Amino acid sequence: MKLIIFDAEVFPFNAMFGFLILHENGMKELYQTWDPAEIKEFYYEHKADSVFIGHNSQSYDILILDEIIKGRNPYEMSQKIVRDNIRPRCYLDIVQFDIMRLRRTPFSLKLTELISGRSIETTEVDFDLARELTLEEMDLTEKYNKADLEQTLYNFEKFFPQFELRLNIAQTFNIPLKDALRLTEAQLAANVLGAHKDDSLKYKIVKPQIWPTLKIKNEKVINWYLNEEYMNKNLTLNICGCEHTLGKGGIHAALNQVYYDKVLYYDVSGYYNLVMINLNLLPRTLNEEAKKRYIDMYHAQLEMKKDPSKANARKAYKTILLSVFGAMNNEYGDFYDPSQFYLVTLSGQLYIIDLLEKLEGLVDVVQSNTDGVMLVPQDWNDEAKIDQIVNQWEQRTGFNMEKGYLYKLYQRDVNCYFAIDEKGEVDYKGDIINYKTDDKSYGAFRLFDATNPPIIAKGTVDFLLYDIMPEETVQKYREELINFQYSAKKGTFDSMTYDTIKLVKGKRKNPIETLVSSEPVKPLNRAFAAKIQYDEEGNAVIHTLVKHKDPNKKGASTAKVANLPESVFIYNEDITNAYEELKGRINYQYYIDRIYEKVLEFLPN
Repeated sequence: MKLIIFDAEVFPFNAMFGFLILHENGMKELYQTWDPAEIKEFYYEHKADSVFIGHNSQSYDILILDEIIKGRNPYEMSQKIVRDNIRPRCYLDIVQFDIMRLRRTPFSLKLTELISGRSIETTEVDFDLARELTLEEMDLTEKYNKADLEQTLYNFEKFFPQFELRLNIAQTFNIPLKDALRLTEAQLAANVLGAHKDDSLKYKIVKPQIWPTLKIKNEKVINWYLNEEYMNKNLTLNICGCEHTLGKGGIHAALNQVYYDKVLYYDVSGYYNLVMINLNLLPRTLNEEAKKRYIDMYHAQLEMKKDPSKANARKAYKTILLSVFGAMNNEYGDFYDPSQFYLVTLSGQLYIIDLLEKLEGLVDVVQSNTDGVMLVPQDWNDEAKIDQIVNQWEQRTGFNMEKGYLYKLYQRDVNCYFAIDEKGEVDYKGDIINYKTDDKSYGAFRLFDATNPPIIAKGTVDFLLYDIMPEETVQKYREELINFQYSAKKGTFDSMTYDTIKLVKGKRKNPIETLVSSEPVKPLNRAFAAKIQYDEEGNAVIHTLVKHKDPNKKGASTAKVANLPESVFIYNEDITNAYEELKGRINYQYYIDRIYEKVLEFLPN
């Protein structure tokens, strides 16, 4: 089966498709055409033996292709999609894989160009141009289209394990490839298990109960749970030296700004799966036969763990099993059962409190979450006693704990910590999400939500875990500019400008900002910390990015793009080999100072 990357460009009087055909021998073949007849011919020639791969293709490109196949002008459909957010169902007989749907939060192709250090390609040709395009405009559009195809291919290679997983699911559960690549994981799980949506479950409340295997002493917790107070308020309690917050969404607890040479952690293996199985809390959209199938699949994947040859099948099983719980709170899905969903999350929390009650006086909790605890024994000589309590809890409840150790733990808060695991690797969460910039991190979307450049994470970890000074880390990576770039987006604003501002000194404590110039820029820009300049009077001159709401709309406003250095410059070209060009413009000292500031956030009070 051939793989074809595809992308459409649509104008009022012209439309084109670009196809990048990936041959089995590794060769790539580019085919671009503005001719509707040639587009149709390509479709009919390849539809039976190809997978069409795109970015947002399920909501755009496939609909455009359908219009062309039907002999219509696709511009009207393009406007419905882009302007009116209308996406009719497409019945085109095509197997496709939409990379953007791999993530719940949509992400733009341009953002991936920025993150990967490639040129952020834009076109100057107006997509609403009310006339035929000139040959020059067509040529510019084809270059833009080719860049989008290449970036989509780049992303496909980074996300290939997820594509491979879908192939495994199709094979393991005998699901048509078209469905396996198109549907969400929750939709695939509903297909495999035979879930049937029941809107009435929204009103069929299941009353909480105290499970026979649950042994909690704290009456305040029990009353909060049995009286369903969790629907309106959280509950806080201090246990094992740490304040815990219980609520509908889960349990959260963490000591802020602490350091430990060594910590002990216990994670409940397959916690939500077992809560649903052990307490009969699987969604009521599954009949008894389907529930049994779920339980059998859970135990089957445990057996597969013993046989390396069944690793792919086990991944397929785990994907289906893990998709059910989260989908129970999606009112548009086939597993929707909110009452059961909350009982699963709350029961999980109660069993964690149950365990901590038994450990009270022996440990101090460093962090708790719904499926595990991180703690420090008050006396490490009591570790065997702690293990015994955990084992007794496992035998009583039917849950299984995985025990491990972390070393040199720095924890800022519940959502942010890093440490060294038993393999000597850095285990991290939160602000350090982009500590690694390898393919695995890219493929797991760890680089997409970071607010600081990777150098800040690398420098913070290097200093605290390995005693490497920030100056050394910045020097080590200074030529790898991908580590120093900021992402500047207009977001929900209507436009963005690159402003030059003079900070005029005066009698006031703070200088007066005077706008020197303001230039409109693209909705997404790559920015670097810039060296601050000074005019003849000694006034600082800075450059910043500002977002604007349309002044003709209600609530017009402006705001500086958050998390940027005081002064920045924009560079949207490929930065792979741009060090010599940019080294004199980048303010490397800013990054060093920022690392020291970040370090202080993790140091114990």
